[in-house]
Amino acid sequence: MGSLDPCSINHACKCLPLSFADDVGICAVVGASCSRLSPCRFPHDTCDADHICVHHRQCGSNPVCYPLSMADQRLCPLMITPPTSTYPGTTTTYPGTTTTYPGTTTTTTYPGTTGYPDWEITGFRENSVFSSYSSALTFSSERFPNSTKYYQAIEVIVNITGTFSFTSSSNMDTFGYLYAGVFDLSNPNLNLLTSNDDSAGNNQFKLIANLEAGVSYTLVFTTFGENVIGPFTIIAVGPTSVDFFPRNVTDTTMIMPSQTETTSEGSAEFEQSTDYPDMTQYPDWEITGFPENSVFSNYSSALTFSSERYPNQHKFYEAIEVIVNTTGTYSFTSSSQIDTLGYLYNGEFNPSNQNLNMLTRNDDYPGSNQFRLIAYLEAGVSYILVVTTFSSDVRGAFTITARGPTYVDFFPRNITDTTMIMPPGTETTSEGSAEFEQSTDYPDMTQYPDWEITGFPENSVFSNYSSALTFSSERYPNQNKFYEAIEVIVNTTGTYSFTSSSQIDTLGYLYNGEFNPSNQNLNMLTSNDDYPGSNQFKLIAYLEAGVSYILVVTTYRSDVRGAFTITARGPTYVDFFPRNITDTTMIMPSGTETTSKESVEFEQSTDYPDMTQYPDMTQYLDTTEYPDMTQYPDWEITGFPENSIISNYSSALTLSSERYPYLSKYYEAIEIIVYITGTYSFTSTSSIDTFGYLYTGEFNPSNQNLNMLAYNDDYSGSNQFTLIADLEAGVSYTLVVTTFGSNVMGAFTIIVRGPTYVDFFPRNITDTTMIMSSETTTIATSDEAIVEFEQSTEYPNWEMTEFPEGSISTSYSSALTLNSERNPSSGKYYKEISIIIYTTGVYSFTSSSSMDTLGYLYTGIYYPSDPNLNLLTSNDDYPGSKQFRLIAYLEAGVSYKLVVTTFPIDTTGSFSITAIGPNNVNFLP
Repeated sequence: MGSLDPCSINHACKCLPLSFADDVGICAVVGASCSRLSPCRFPHDTCDADHICVHHRQCGSNPVCYPLSMADQRLCPLMITPPTSTYPGTTTTYPGTTTTYPGTTTTTTYPGTTGYPDWEITGFRENSVFSSYSSALTFSSERFPNSTKYYQAIEVIVNITGTFSFTSSSNMDTFGYLYAGVFDLSNPNLNLLTSNDDSAGNNQFKLIANLEAGVSYTLVFTTFGENVIGPFTIIAVGPTSVDFFPRNVTDTTMIMPSQTETTSEGSAEFEQSTDYPDMTQYPDWEITGFPENSVFSNYSSALTFSSERYPNQHKFYEAIEVIVNTTGTYSFTSSSQIDTLGYLYNGEFNPSNQNLNMLTRNDDYPGSNQFRLIAYLEAGVSYILVVTTFSSDVRGAFTITARGPTYVDFFPRNITDTTMIMPPGTETTSEGSAEFEQSTDYPDMTQYPDWEITGFPENSVFSNYSSALTFSSERYPNQNKFYEAIEVIVNTTGTYSFTSSSQIDTLGYLYNGEFNPSNQNLNMLTSNDDYPGSNQFKLIAYLEAGVSYILVVTTYRSDVRGAFTITARGPTYVDFFPRNITDTTMIMPSGTETTSKESVEFEQSTDYPDMTQYPDMTQYLDTTEYPDMTQYPDWEITGFPENSIISNYSSALTLSSERYPYLSKYYEAIEIIVYITGTYSFTSTSSIDTFGYLYTGEFNPSNQNLNMLAYNDDYSGSNQFTLIADLEAGVSYTLVVTTFGSNVMGAFTIIVRGPTYVDFFPRNITDTTMIMSSETTTIATSDEAIVEFEQSTEYPNWEMTEFPEGSISTSYSSALTLNSERNPSSGKYYKEISIIIYTTGVYSFTSSSSMDTLGYLYTGIYYPSDPNLNLLTSNDDYPGSKQFRLIAYLEAGVSYKLVVTTFPIDTTGSFSITAIGPNNVNFLP
């Protein structure tokens, strides 16, 4: 049969041979332009629905996908009757034929050939339904008795009586058997309905049989040669879809060969043991035949109330686009507490026609309630993976683990325009009951944190961890990707989610036990990138109480640094412990310590300052950009660029501070507003053990989880917190400063770094009267009122700064005049004053003036052209007045600069500075 041979009384119709059987073809109108025909997909010559792979002489030597609509019998009435075909081992005569096989005779009657252009292949009308089943023969597959041939037995059930075909597609030389009922391994002729070898061409079988609805049949897939393993696909065509159920799972123990077994994929060496490893060394090869260098990819999500539903069904589903970059065989295995069912489609998925474009599907493999799909995927082709459940109205978290020759990209695609309307009253779920407000404006998950995404109940607990990838972070071996490894421990067994929040494109991995950066697949539990459609990850996993897990945060691209926050949600709090600190111990020298970046000099002291001046610069000093790190106190921690702006707020927890209900902890709530969207850090500095929370909007002390954005305690191994978060311009946030212990009071300073200044507004002033010591006077206050203190040389502000009674006051008076220096950028007058102290400790500097003053304190030299350089702290309008108060830890003998200026420009006037601390302060104008 030649390409473009006449085949119809319509001379516009020509014969187009099928790509895998040159002696069989379709009779079709050949008017379709070759430029509009897609090439058949390698290696199995597959096409989209309603197309078939043919050779078209005018379109070149490669086969193309031709539309079956062009082969309609009404367009191309046949002028010849079909030929008689003979296959090895079987004689087939159409129509009304007798098919003879060894040991059995079956008579099958096929419909007339007129009007069925490809009847020679399937005997079916054009609207036949396709079904697929993919699996593999492996070393663990069943073997025929006294033979070295592997096989797989698959139960087949159809719902409509009719004629069906079963065609294999594989790189192996396949052989197929179809049995009526049970397959008896000891008597392979018993119940045999039909068998075939090579009738589909390319060493593939095709079985054609008339099946009855509801009857159980067994399809046995094996090979022509011995000791052959590999993946395969069965394509069924008939009047309806076909259900496949693998049935060759046995109780026998798999014994692995003690030496090298050669397969079509190559060779791999396995240890002979009934206690086979957990696939971390040879991931999944035993199931799929993949070689030991298979690559893992993971995708985590959940079926929830907002998930898609099948039309006229109560099953939730999620459709995920799958794209691979290397052609090959891949497996997709589900892991969940719910009974999952999986489908894989070639191209688009239509929930109203679930069989359209279906490549394969699976349920309960291998004997669990989870699915495993195995398919040969082409690079760059879009596939749709659909995850659903066996039962109706079931929700819950799941993870998909893909294995194959390269990574798999997952893109969730089941986002709809429909608004989720929650039922009024109580909805009962497997997690318990939860009440939802019926509203199209659904809350932002602050009341029911993340349950809608992860299925967690409304009493889920939030935990946060903030850090950054910096120049000092670990790198993967032979890669330029920074990462941070964080040990995760939970105290309650259950399902937890870990979501990243950052301006960088993050990628997350979760490991069970130790993390080995040289073997990233070892112990991996799950991984994720770009969920849900953002550049952030979300990991969802079932964690056991008391077990150590490792969360690894890295980036999608190389050489990327920046701050990030991890928000964990689950039945209890999550403990985070950073674990990517190297074994090199930082020893503070008395002289100069030379590092790979530069040298820096430190004073040898066990009472080392709090790194305000030199925050951990011993490890990473880059003199080309950051000469001595004094002007960028924690860029190395937060990844903020050198032009970050520093803002400061100083206050104290006192007897008059707010207390949490039913707790003995004082706190202060401070409203935060920024004017440039970006990442900001909030770091406490205090002699007390502080604890910090950041909220979006209002803070409710009776419900500390409501609106919580981040929290932290003991960051960088100190007793201080650092909060790192992405803030939006103009949005009101609330920073809450409290303590780890109860009944603790003391002064604190919050140092903020980010792309612009931060405005602080204290918001926890109550109607209660603050009771001062006997040496002070008080006035009753109301909301937004100002607390007034009696100026005292003995205890001038100990209640605010926690200075002891023996603190010493030093005063300095001067003025800003028309002759004073002007800042070159702002045009404001300023006064620069040198500060020298003789006793290391905490000092405060408070202004007193009729002008609206603003103060800055610098370590070393002050540069008017670069006011951020060497900046230690700054303040404006403390405590609610128009005066500043600076509180800082100063070292004896070090030179500091105090700069006094004004908030408005062109302002002059006199001012006084009162310094309080453990000793006198020398002011040198």
